[in-house]
Amino acid sequence: MLLIFISWIYIFIITTIIGVSINKIIKINRVDSVVALFLGFFYITLFTSFWAVFFAVNWQFHIVLFALSSILLIKNRIDIRYFVVGLKDEFLSLSVFLKVLFLVISTL
Repeated sequence: MLLIFISWIYIFIITTIIGVSINKIIKINRVDSVVALFLGFFYITLFTSFWAVFFAVNWQFHIVLFALSSILLIKNRIDIRYFVVGLKDEFLSLSVFLKVLFLVISTL
């Protein structure tokens, strides 16, 4: 269970970094959390499909994806920090019922 939790954290972090970076490249003024995460998932899927044409999707792919994400994190760290703070504020502004519902769904 711990490895599954760690993999979800890894997916969230990589998706956030790539999504915010793509938002900046496309020059979308308002960074909505759902749009940024969707763009992150979309571009990771697109990158994976291009990678799969030429190479196997294995540990080398994840090293390249991690290196790409590290470079984008260094380049866009201020925007990513604002995004994470905004995401935290959005979560904290939810009602208690929605927070409990999120916790229950997350533990299933």
